[in-house]
Formats: sequence, structure tokens, C-alpha cells
Amino acid sequence: MNGKMRLLKATLLTLAGLGIAVSAYAVTADTATTHHHPTAQRGGFHGDGFMAALHKLNLTAEQQQSIHTLTDSARQQAKTTSANGSADFFALQNPGDPNYAQAVRNAQSAAANRIEQRSALDQQVYNLLTTEQKTQLPQVLSAMKAKAEQHRAERQQKHSQTTSN
Repeated sequence: MNGKMRLLKATLLTLAGLGIAVSAYAVTADTATTHHHPTAQRGGFHGDGFMAALHKLNLTAEQQQSIHTLTDSARQQAKTTSANGSADFFALQNPGDPNYAQAVRNAQSAAANRIEQRSALDQQVYNLLTTEQKTQLPQVLSAMKAKAEQHRAERQQKHSQTTSN
């Protein structure tokens, strides 16, 4: 039973993370040209390096509009999907619920579907990039990763200083 609970928790966390990522998944002309991070401004999911990197690739107005259209569609689809899965929420909270096993299967299926949808959306967005932008993307992602690691190290150092005082 312990293994099933861990699997359930992992599945639910994946669903929650992907749901937040898809709902926060938008690029607009204002944010793309000013390099702001819209998800951070709205308190959203911060782990979406691909979309954040797009802000640094000098997208054309046409690319921005196409991406916005794709992400709006994905967001609507995610809302519909999440509304359909809410019936299982309470069954997932109680392993003794007669609908628990089916709710777990539904959550696993929903998680797999969200991953597939997200992958398809990422591919559609990637296909909108020019050859030059596709070449720049790994470098932008690498720089973002280095910056995130630096921030993480600074936070850990600050935390260790406050706990040792």
C-alpha cells in the first residue's frame, strides 16, 4: 500500500505541476519584447525554461501571435480536462473509497495525457522558430540554467548562514 501511495502522490504532483505550467503558458508581445517573466509576475510556475527562453530569442510579432494562439488553445483544453478530473479528487484522498482504484487509474491517464499535450505544444512552438533561433535556444537555456544554479547556491549559502546563527 505504501508504494501505491507514493505513486499516487507522484502522479498528483505531476498533474498539479503540469496543470499550473499549461495554465501559465503564454507569451505576449509585451512580455516578449521587454523580457519579463509573466509567470513569475503572476506567481505562477517557474520551471518552464523553454517558454522563458523564448523571451530571449527576439521573436517576431507574427511568431508571438502564433505562440499566443497555440497557448490559448492549450490553456482552454487544460481547463476542460481539469474540470473533468475534479470528480476523482475526493476519491483520491481516501484509499478506502470504493472508487479509489479507478480514480488512481484516471489520474495516471490524465497525467500521461497532459505530458503528451505539453510535448505536442512545445513541438508546435519549436517549429515556429527560425533556424537561427533554434541554434540560439540551447545557449539561452544553458545560460538560464547557470543563473538558476547560481541563485540556488546563493540561497543555500544564505540559509546556512541564518541557521548557524
